[in-house]
Amino acid sequence: MSILYEKVKRTVTVGRNPGQKYLAKVYVPSTIDEKQVAQDISDSTSLTYGDCLNAIRSLCEIISRYNRNSIRVRLSDLGTFSPAFHAQVQATLDDVTDDTIKRCYTRFYPSVYLDKSMKSTGVRLRLANAKGYQDPNA
Repeated sequence: MSILYEKVKRTVTVGRNPGQKYLAKVYVPSTIDEKQVAQDISDSTSLTYGDCLNAIRSLCEIISRYNRNSIRVRLSDLGTFSPAFHAQVQATLDDVTDDTIKRCYTRFYPSVYLDKSMKSTGVRLRLANAKGYQDPNA
């Protein structure tokens, strides 16, 4: 397995050397949803498709509920889902209020297993003429 990438041209406007630059960008051809994940789990286990789909949906609800109550959820081989927020910096302690918290969200930290799995994955250039793709032979 390998992660596909494509070469793209970007205009950099900040930093020491602004101008046209080139970089590798992950190419993601599609996205699967919980129905496909449930089908894949069902195909590789003795669980039914409906059981898998219900378990995935319940997991999402449970993670959300715990995070909304300031509780971190750790799933050993997957990773940790932690409650987080963005807050504005204030000059004094008394200025810090609920109003200085601007956005609440869940942050995901991959497990050591998942992180090692991704780090050991190779990369491969996607050879296609997509928007922004720079043909090395041109």
